Amino acid sequence: MIRIGKTKVRTGCITCKRRRVKCDETRPSCNRCVKAGKSCEGYANDPSSGRGSEPVKFVVYTPRNPSPVLSEQPNLDWSERRAFSYYQDRTALELAGPFQPDFWLATMLPLAREDGSVRHALIALSSMHEHYSGVDHFSPARSVDFALNHYGKAMREVVRFNHAQLDQNLDRALVLCALFSAFESLQGQYHEACNHAVSGIRILAEEQRNASASPNQPRLLPSDDLARFFVAMGRQILEIGGPNFLGPKPKFYRTGTTTAHMPYQFTSHEHALLHVESLLAELFDYVERAETLAYEGPVPDDVAQALLAEFHAIKPRFEEWQAAFERFSAVESNEYSRETPESCSSAASSPPSAQHARPRSAAFLILRAYQALMVAFLARVESNDEAVFKDHGAQFWTALDAVEEFIQCTSTLVRPVDGGVSPRPPPPPSDWSTSTSTSTLTSISATNVAPASQSLSQLQLPQNPPPVITRPTFSLALGVVPTLFLIATRSRDLALRDKALSLLRSCNRREGLWDSHLAASVVDRVIDLRTKARSMSRAQLLLADADLLAYIQTTERPSGREPNASLGGGGEGAGLDDDVDFKLLDITFLPRRRCALRYAFAARQATTQGTPTSMLHGDVPGHFPPGGAGARCVREFCEELRWER
Repeated sequence: MIRIGKTKVRTGCITCKRRRVKCDETRPSCNRCVKAGKSCEGYANDPSSGRGSEPVKFVVYTPRNPSPVLSEQPNLDWSERRAFSYYQDRTALELAGPFQPDFWLATMLPLAREDGSVRHALIALSSMHEHYSGVDHFSPARSVDFALNHYGKAMREVVRFNHAQLDQNLDRALVLCALFSAFESLQGQYHEACNHAVSGIRILAEEQRNASASPNQPRLLPSDDLARFFVAMGRQILEIGGPNFLGPKPKFYRTGTTTAHMPYQFTSHEHALLHVESLLAELFDYVERAETLAYEGPVPDDVAQALLAEFHAIKPRFEEWQAAFERFSAVESNEYSRETPESCSSAASSPPSAQHARPRSAAFLILRAYQALMVAFLARVESNDEAVFKDHGAQFWTALDAVEEFIQCTSTLVRPVDGGVSPRPPPPPSDWSTSTSTSTLTSISATNVAPASQSLSQLQLPQNPPPVITRPTFSLALGVVPTLFLIATRSRDLALRDKALSLLRSCNRREGLWDSHLAASVVDRVIDLRTKARSMSRAQLLLADADLLAYIQTTERPSGREPNASLGGGGEGAGLDDDVDFKLLDITFLPRRRCALRYAFAARQATTQGTPTSMLHGDVPGHFPPGGAGARCVREFCEELRWER
C-alpha cells in the first residue's frame, strides 16, 4: 500500500489525473492504469503542476505480498519485501517496455522463490531502479547501499557454484547473467554490463554445443525467452561495437522453432516482435561476418557470392514480415491505443498528429520505426554504398516520427525534489582527446538522497522551483535510442539529424547498453569529425600521424553546422565531399565509466554494387596501397570518453 506524507490529497492517482480519466483508486496501483499498460504513479499531487510552494512529498512503499510466489518466503525482512513489491509493480513493467512483461515476471519470480542468488539479484535490481528513476521523491535512506549489499550477496552465492550445479540449473546461471548485466547498466557501468551479457552468451553457446555433441544425453536447455534475451543483447553489442565481446563472438543458435515460418498475419504485437527480433539478429550476424572478412583484406569473389546468397535469403523474409505486419496493423485496435489523446503523456511537447483521432499504441510505434529503418538499412547493404541513405529520407522520417510519438506517449515530466538541475549533460568539451589523451563528459544526476542524520526541519525548499525534466526510464526491450543514434550519425539531412539529436538529448532513456545522453555526446563528436572529413583532401590523408592528428584536433565545426550537409551533399563545395569519407567503426566500453571511439578517414572510391563488404569497402586501416596519393588509403584513430553515473 502506498501512503503519502501529506494531510490533504485529492482523490485519484497521478497517472489517471494526468490522463483525465476516472480513477478506481485501487491501492497500490489502480486497475485502470494496469489495464491500460501504464505505470500507476501513486496518489499524490501532480509534480508538473508548477506549484513551487507545495510541501515536499514523501512516497512510502509499504511491502505487500504481490503474488503467492513471494508469500512463501518467511525470511524476507520489510525492506526486501518492499523491493519485491516495487519490482513487480514498477521495475518488471519498465524493463519490458511497451510489450508484455511475461519474461520478467513469469520467469524471474519463480526462480527468485527457489534460489537465494536470484532473489538477492532481483532485490538489488529493484532497489537500484527505484533510486535511478525516483528523481521526484526522496528514495529511502541508504537505498544504494542496500542495493549494493544484495548485489554482493548474489555475487558471493555465484562464487560458491560449481560446474555440476551450473549444469543442473542452466536457467539460474543465465538469469543471473541477465540480472547482473541490467544492474550494471543502471549504474552506468557498461563495460561490466557487457561482460555479464557476454558470459551469458558464452554459457548459452557452450550448452548448445554440448547438446549437439551428445544429442541422446538429456540436457536442461534454457527457455526460449532466455535465449531471446541473449540474442537481443548480442545484437546490442554488435550495434555498439564487436570489440565489446573481448574476443571472438560466441556462436550460438537462435530459437528457430517459433520463427521458422513467417505467418500470414501476426496475432499480437509480441508475435510481430518475436519475428522482427529474429530478422534483426540474422541481419546483424550477416553484416558482422561481412565486415570481418572485408577488414582482413579484399573479399574473394566466391566468398562474396556466398554472402550475397545469404543476404538474398534475408530480404524476402523481411518482405514477408512487412506484409504480415501491415495485415495486423489494418485492424484498427492493433494500431491505436484505447486511450484518449490527453491520456498519452504529460511529456508531450505537441499533441498527437491531427490525422489520428487517438494516440497510436506504443508497441505499434516501436515496430513501425524498425520496419522503416530495415527498409533503408537493407538497401544500404545491398547497394554497398552509404550514399543510398539519401534516397531513403522518407523511411528515416517515418521512423523518426514514430519514435517521437513513442517518447511523447511513454515519458513523464517530473520536478526533482532537491531543486537540482536536469540530468541532461553539458555540451561535450572542446578538447576531445585522441590516441593517448582523455576527454571528460560529466553528467549531473538529479536524484538526491537525504542523509539519514538530516532532520525534516533542515530540508530547505528551493525559492524557485526546479525545471521539470523527463523521468529517467530504463528498459531492456527493443527501444528507440539505437534508432535515434543511427539516424543522427548516418543522415546528411540537417533537419532530420538535428531532430534526432534533440530527442536523444531530452528523452532521458537507458535501454540495455544504450544510454541516450552518452549517445548524444558521441553524435556531437561524429558531426565534428565528419565536418573535418568534408574539408580534408586526399593529400592530407598521407600526412604523418602527428600532423594529421593535429589537424583533426584543431579544425572546428563552423557555427555548429556541417557545410553542405543536405541530402546528397551536392551544391557548392561538393567536390571536397567526394574525396574523403569518415566512418565511426565502433564504440568499446572500458572499465571505470569510459569508452573508446574508434573511427577512420578513408579516401573515397567507386564501389561495386551488390558486393557485400565492410563500411570501409574492404581496405585494411593504416594500409597504403601502391599507386601514390591517388590510391585508396585509410587512417584510423581512437579517442576516449568518460562520463559520470
